[in-house]
Amino acid sequence: MNVGNVLRYRVLPLVVAFALVFLFIFVLVRLAGSGEDLVAERERAVAQAQALYAQQKADGVDFSKGPCLAEELIAGWAADIVHVPRTAEDDLPENQCQSYRAGKSFRLVELDPDGNLIRAQ
Repeated sequence: MNVGNVLRYRVLPLVVAFALVFLFIFVLVRLAGSGEDLVAERERAVAQAQALYAQQKADGVDFSKGPCLAEELIAGWAADIVHVPRTAEDDLPENQCQSYRAGKSFRLVELDPDGNLIRAQ
């Protein structure tokens, strides 16, 4: 067997297999890291929504109709006040975050009129 055949049939498949394993591990690590980043981002958005709620509550804002709390808390996140269960007022466009409806904010923190977390996604 000459050197060209050894490289082609023995070394090259090993190099390709090693590269594929490395790429697979790299992708897994990046995906795991992005999940942690999303959890931290969610926690930050919820904390900011609750702080903003407390500030506006102290300023005397009426949350009974379920207004939008913030069009953009942090990049990509809006905050809305909603009722549990939902009421007709929650579905009125003037009570919803326009940035979320328009797709500018793709994640939403929802608090009830008392400032309790309903969901953040």
